[in-house]
Amino acid sequence: KTHLPDRYCDLLVCNGVFIVLPDEASVRAALTEFARITKPGATVYLGEIPDTDEMAGKTYGDSLSGWLLWVLRHQGLAAFWIRLRQTVAAVFSREPFVIAPKKIFHMPPDAFIALLSHHGFEVLEHHRHQEVAPDGTVRDSGTRWNFLALRR
Repeated sequence: KTHLPDRYCDLLVCNGVFIVLPDEASVRAALTEFARITKPGATVYLGEIPDTDEMAGKTYGDSLSGWLLWVLRHQGLAAFWIRLRQTVAAVFSREPFVIAPKKIFHMPPDAFIALLSHHGFEVLEHHRHQEVAPDGTVRDSGTRWNFLALRR
């Protein structure tokens, strides 16, 4: 196991990672480590932190067929065909297929800013994450936030 030395980093970027941590305790542990390895004045970017549980209401069980039926019922035929093609491509090729965990970390921005402050980070700005819609346009995420902070 390799560790970075204390106060080693001038810049730390963590995007799309906290969402897959199982609970707040894991996030706190990560922030403690970030505080250890960053120098005072280091820039820290934390991206794609959801403010709500994006998996709430997704009751499709643990099977691909259950998930595909859920997509058909809740997102429509067009989304179903896209997901079915992705699934078939993953089965018969080297195309990766990513399955999202059902339990994700989420926290409202004000609470996350307080958590960052508790770990020695000063939030300079936070804003909605930008995402690409299926039609190719860029839009604000309805649930995810990005944070830019300095290590105190």
